[in-house]
This record gives sequence, C-alpha cells and structure tokens, in this order.
Amino acid sequence: MVVSTEKRDVLGAIEFRRLMARFDPFESEPVIAVAVSGGADSMALALLADRWARRRKGRIVALTVDHGLRDESRTEAREAHRVLASRDIDCKLLSWRGAKPASGIQAAARDARYGLMVEWCRRYGILHLLIAHHREDQAETILHRLSRSSGGDGLAGMAACREVAQV
Repeated sequence: MVVSTEKRDVLGAIEFRRLMARFDPFESEPVIAVAVSGGADSMALALLADRWARRRKGRIVALTVDHGLRDESRTEAREAHRVLASRDIDCKLLSWRGAKPASGIQAAARDARYGLMVEWCRRYGILHLLIAHHREDQAETILHRLSRSSGGDGLAGMAACREVAQV
C-alpha cells in the first residue's frame, strides 16, 4: 500500500466565494467567461464559477480555444463542452486560424489564446474572464522570468487579478 504525504490544497465553494469577494463589486447578474482547456484545474474553476454565478442569478460561458496544432484538440474541446453542457453551462469553441510560426509556438499559442478570448469577451460585453492556474504554473512563471534576467520582478508569480485594457 502506498500512502501519499503530499499536501494538496483543494479549493471548495466556500473558499472560492471568499476569493471572489475580494474582487467585488460585481454586477447584479454577472456573466463571467471561464477559460476551459479540459484539464482538471480549468474544469474545476468552471464548476466553482458556475455555482458562484448562479447564486447571484448570473451565468458563466466556458471558452475553449482550438489551436489547430493537434488533430485531437477539437475532439478534446468537444468532450469538455459535453461535460459542461450536461450541467447547463454555455460553451463556445474559438479557433486559432492561419499560419503557425515555425519557432516559439508555445508563446504564440498563448498569445493567440488570450487574444481570442479577450476579443470574444469584448464583442459580447463580458466584463470578467477567469483563467485557472495551479501551483506548478506559478512556479514555471517565476522560473521563466528569472531565466530572462527579470530581477526582483521575476520573484512574483501571476497576479490574481489583472485588468485588460481591451475589455
């Protein structure tokens, strides 16, 4: 028998409400976009955000981006949407079209993903976009910044809340 001693931080509905309260005030019936990759972190965020929004007579829209880099990505997005739609959550599939760069594909895909989601939010008047990041994402961000000689600023991970001028 293997017993894991790894401490896991699990975010439940009560703690999620506390975190969201830090960003009040929200409109009376908020509509919130949630970036959904199909991974556990973004699916959990979508479910927590949906519960939070419904308590306020609001709703969420799950946004998934098909980067067109892998044949199975559209199928994976549809599976995530099937799960969320079974919970009466609206889902939109956004596609990154056009030529892809030969190098720097990860950064280009990230920029395209955020650009597509911000543009969609702006087009439909959505004021809030939630994006899930787990502890490893934060650590990777810090290491990446330090490797680029960002100095003291590199010691900070991603901000919990960031305004995007275009939205």
